[in-house]
Amino acid sequence: MNRWTIGRWAGAGECHDMQASAALLLTCCRHLAGMKSVLTAVTADQQAIGQPVSSITVARKACFWKFARSDWSAAWINRRRTYLDTEDLDIWRSCGLQLQDDGALYADPLDLQIDTAQCRQTIQLVSHTLIWLLLRVTNYLAQDSHRTLAQQLEMWNTLNTQLDAFNANLPESFQPCAQIRAPPPTREQLESDLGYCQFTEVFFSSLSSASSIQPYHFARLLLLLNRPREPDRKGINRLQAYREVSSEATRHAREIVGVALGRPAPAVRVEMLLPLYIAGGCLEADEEKNVVLGIMCDIEKETGCSTEVTVRSLMDEWGWDREPLGSFA
Repeated sequence: MNRWTIGRWAGAGECHDMQASAALLLTCCRHLAGMKSVLTAVTADQQAIGQPVSSITVARKACFWKFARSDWSAAWINRRRTYLDTEDLDIWRSCGLQLQDDGALYADPLDLQIDTAQCRQTIQLVSHTLIWLLLRVTNYLAQDSHRTLAQQLEMWNTLNTQLDAFNANLPESFQPCAQIRAPPPTREQLESDLGYCQFTEVFFSSLSSASSIQPYHFARLLLLLNRPREPDRKGINRLQAYREVSSEATRHAREIVGVALGRPAPAVRVEMLLPLYIAGGCLEADEEKNVVLGIMCDIEKETGCSTEVTVRSLMDEWGWDREPLGSFA
């Protein structure tokens, strides 16, 4: 299994689409490189005395987080490190995060959990903290090859711990407001080699919740698929480790699809293609794969965002040569 992704994004048949996408992405990356200088700039006096970046304007902060989202996706697609330095905590703190020197994500996690008023500041804090974590995971995947196995394991464990903490401290407003579980499988489905669908439709009361929970599972999935091999695990122990990873990866993949089945607003659905692509590659049951293809087709119909290249690439991963479904609905 290759680092970063379970396979290629598109085949030779989509070369014209890929060339156009590559040209557009290159232009965006140039803008990102220039924008970074503006957003992270400090005054001459601050540079002279080593003073941390102070509070910034609301407009500049909004631009910073817009840039951070674009930086993450562009870095992931280009297999490179992000422009923003995730280790420069002063910049991130000046933009609203509560990152602690000991690796903790929040100054007071308990206060965050009991925020029942769905405060806008709390929602932004949680959403932006996840963006920082996504950037860190992306940089881990793009880490230099000269890093030792011990260094890779240390970074992997740190990220895994921080994602655990992020999930454990989610406020009530980020919890699902409703869930519809799949019906139990019939005897025929249990005996079939094609498998059966085990998805749960997940609904959220706010756009911020849906747009954060799915990327969280996406980050967990990427981290699982790129876990360093532990040298002390051999034979049966290593086989058991592979089984654990496979089980966890499938669970996170189903969570990603479950959020998509909840049909959040188009503004959220248009950002789901990458997580759905990676999730689809982790599924084995044909019925579940068909659901993923149907969701992608629905996204194109509802948002106008083309999904053909992604659908074809995913079908190539599965070894399917038939026409995709037109819609899940």
